[in-house]
Amino acid sequence: MSLLAHFSTSYRERYRQIITTLLKHGFGYFIQVLGLGKLVPFHKGIMGHEPQDHAYTKPEHLRMAFEELGTTFIKLGQVLSTRADLLPPEFLKELSKLQVAVPPFPFETVREEIERELGLEIGLLFAEFDENPTAAASIGQVHQARLHTGEKVVVKVQRPGVFELVNTDLEILRHLAGLVTKRTSMGQIADLHSLLDEFAFTLRNELNYLQEGRNADQFRENFADNDRIRVPMVYWDLTTSKVITFERLGGHNITEVGKLTELGIDRHSLAADCTMAFMKMVFEDGFFHADPHPGNIFVEEDGRINLVDFGMVGQLDEETREQLIYLFLAVAGNDADGIVEATLSMGAASGNVKREDIKKDIKRFLARYYGLSLKEINMAHVMHEIMNVAYNRQLRLPANLSVLGKTILMCEGIGRQLDPEFNLLEVVVPYAKRLLIKQYSPERLWRKTLKGAYQIGRLLTVFPEQLTRLMYRLQDNNIVFGMEFRNTEKIMHELNSMVNRMSLSILAAAFILSLSFILTVALPEEWENVLGWVFAGGFFVASILGISLIISIWRSGRR
Repeated sequence: MSLLAHFSTSYRERYRQIITTLLKHGFGYFIQVLGLGKLVPFHKGIMGHEPQDHAYTKPEHLRMAFEELGTTFIKLGQVLSTRADLLPPEFLKELSKLQVAVPPFPFETVREEIERELGLEIGLLFAEFDENPTAAASIGQVHQARLHTGEKVVVKVQRPGVFELVNTDLEILRHLAGLVTKRTSMGQIADLHSLLDEFAFTLRNELNYLQEGRNADQFRENFADNDRIRVPMVYWDLTTSKVITFERLGGHNITEVGKLTELGIDRHSLAADCTMAFMKMVFEDGFFHADPHPGNIFVEEDGRINLVDFGMVGQLDEETREQLIYLFLAVAGNDADGIVEATLSMGAASGNVKREDIKKDIKRFLARYYGLSLKEINMAHVMHEIMNVAYNRQLRLPANLSVLGKTILMCEGIGRQLDPEFNLLEVVVPYAKRLLIKQYSPERLWRKTLKGAYQIGRLLTVFPEQLTRLMYRLQDNNIVFGMEFRNTEKIMHELNSMVNRMSLSILAAAFILSLSFILTVALPEEWENVLGWVFAGGFFVASILGISLIISIWRSGRR
């Protein structure tokens, strides 16, 4: 089935728009490799670049292309900017600049969306509603409002049509991922389908405001015992999948350093509190805010921290959290073996991984930190170095770890903005050590023992049934064993050469023995003196020619 027949008209138009944008920014070769050139009429002169003072680099072109293509591709670029195991550093640096400048949609559209979603006129829902948005993004925009009961709230409304556009783009990206996997070397290395599945899951959750509300409730529950961290309450009766209403929290942006100083807030303690909050999310809860940029963190006059925007979250299982603790402690202890072991244990290995080569790379960059105190080690630089090793050694990091890496770097960046002397490791290492001690507490060991006993008991329960099935399949000759042979061409070449040499040796021996038999047995006695010398001479010449032929064939076989 052709590509044009595979998609509907709207899909084909969006596909052409994507391809045209990529071609405009110099990715024509990539389009031709994927076999998509027929979708764009090159002969009509549609490829035009705007005038510029200097030539853009490939990373800059990719960033601009993603910005032109809108929501889905901007989000994709932001995700790729954390994947140092997939892209070289120059692309990561450029994609990290991705931002979208979108005009707010009109208030009349906002009113229509709210009334359609909530089923009542906006005046009956809110006593006051600010028509001017406080923030506008590619997915939605935020307005301030006040309820009839007096509570101040913020209302986020999804941009009309964005859900349908994202779904179209995701289907196109899925098709492109299949083409890249089949036709390029990068597709053979990177598990693009898994990456896209993770991306699609995250983006669809961000589009679903009901999920964002559930995320906020989970964070508020996790921080119920911490009076330093506040999470806004969700007004569920004013919330749908496309409209969400939050309690409005006050405060100043966490990077307004001058204002925080005027309020007398201890910026070093604030940086430590913010870092500890995110460490709790990661190491204790396994449920963390995956977009902790400064615009989502506010500080009240009494120093309390308010978190907002819960569309993007990350989750880590218990085993991964344990390995992360070991990784931080290994970095602090300059332990190359520990870093390699922790990284590979978190599922970063892809195919055949040479542990010693990875260890050698880790030791090389750790040598630069030897003898330094924790205060002198920049965790952002260390994480960047580890990501470079992953890229160079073609390791695939799980998506949640890449998002976590971005989160950690953001935390360190915020900490250094608040306090230039702030160091992430000085806060994290003592915290990680305390958690490590907790891991070996009697309660935790008992819980692990019970879990292991349950798994063993379950295995013993299902083992007889599985063994019976195996025996039946053996009896029915219904077992198929798969084997993979590598470097078979070289092995077959060697075997072929060896067989050729052996065959020629056998033929030469038979030739010599046959002539000897003819000379000694088959000839009559009276011919022995005359023809014997003739056959002997012929035998000698034939032997020389045969040996030369054998040597020639043997040498060609070796080549």
